[in-house]
Amino acid sequence: MKKKKQISFTVLILLFTILILLIALFKTYSYIDTYKDEINSLKEEVKSEKELQNVYKLTHDFIEKSSVGQHGDLLTGAAKENYIEALKSKGISEHKHDEEDGHLDDYDLINTYVHENEDNTATSYAIYKVYYSNNPNSDSINSKRILVLSLTANWEKTNDGYKVFDYKIDLLEDSLDKDLQKMYQENAGDKK
Repeated sequence: MKKKKQISFTVLILLFTILILLIALFKTYSYIDTYKDEINSLKEEVKSEKELQNVYKLTHDFIEKSSVGQHGDLLTGAAKENYIEALKSKGISEHKHDEEDGHLDDYDLINTYVHENEDNTATSYAIYKVYYSNNPNSDSINSKRILVLSLTANWEKTNDGYKVFDYKIDLLEDSLDKDLQKMYQENAGDKK
């Protein structure tokens, strides 16, 4: 009888150990699923961040190219059609226009921000300065024209990457206005 009790006690401990192992195994598998979900979520975030970084870089390219009117390759949809139509109205072909040199001296980005939207779209916002030569042969202080502009660009993911389907550029400040105001004040002082 003593042996029977030992066997049943041993079987009871063995069953209890198996039960604990099964519970631990179940919890481990549930944690694995949770970790898989978290890993997939993090992968999606990294992918989204990479796309936003790409749009951020493309925004800089758009600023540089649009400052000399050569941003057609970054456009899609109605924006592309409007760009081509504007070139045609001036009697310029798109390919010939891209080969021409613009007159942009330099540009400075003051601030750029990109926001991801729904449905493979993003919006970028930028404030920047562009520098154009008024007269490269002049030693005058106002030989450069400086414009401060803001850009709002709506980007759409296409087969060729992100492209702008709508944008708005606003003039915030023009150094020519200051120069003209200064000349006006000087001329008004001379008349007195």
